[in-house]
Amino acid sequence: MKTLHNFSKTLTTIVLATITLLLSGCTYQDHKNASKPKDRSKEQVIVTNDPKKLDLTKALRYLDTSKTSDNYQKLLSTRPLQLQEQIESLHRDLHLKSTIATAARHNTFKKWICLEQYQGEYVVYDPCDGITESFILQDSAFIAIKRLSYEIHLYSEPPKFQGDTIHADLIAYGKNGVALPTTLRIHPTETNAVYLLQLTSKENEISLYITPQEKVNGFDLLVNHCPIEKTSEFNTSKNKQNQHR
Repeated sequence: MKTLHNFSKTLTTIVLATITLLLSGCTYQDHKNASKPKDRSKEQVIVTNDPKKLDLTKALRYLDTSKTSDNYQKLLSTRPLQLQEQIESLHRDLHLKSTIATAARHNTFKKWICLEQYQGEYVVYDPCDGITESFILQDSAFIAIKRLSYEIHLYSEPPKFQGDTIHADLIAYGKNGVALPTTLRIHPTETNAVYLLQLTSKENEISLYITPQEKVNGFDLLVNHCPIEKTSEFNTSKNKQNQHR
């Protein structure tokens, strides 16, 4: 009984429905409006190639065009190895409930950074609250790094690679604990270094713009800097109800 209780607790905390929770991050298209990408509202920002020259004691919204600042270095150096223990635990717990085959577990991974649309251009967004959202594609798990939390989803079989396109079937669970088959596909777009991450289930289809971590400095960085107290995030038409999260 204790083992089953731990299994239930693990699913509740880190294995949530993929499609629903990923709506809170990244610029995205749904399949009904694929020709109308979401765009950041035209809020005034400071454009700078040297953030250190700004008065960073004040709340600022600025576009960092330097490609070499500490902000960029933070994005390039992030490597959440501490999640490996949680992934291993999830593998053990899921084995108690399901006979679904899992991929071999290794330490290698590929990280993808979320992109936003601002004034018609793709940018990386550094929020006031939390961290820039990203995804990690490991050999054993697909990890969504949220602004203030993370989600772990295992594969039903190892990911498949065909050129620059990646395909994988995820093990996701709804609130009732029933498996919700979800397909993950990552493929390049017509824009250099911009990829489309697609998550598809029989209930929904969501697409998100991303870029590989090693190419993040090819984009300007939109920073919502709030050193003293939290301020609202940039408004988006898809997420107006969560401006202060």
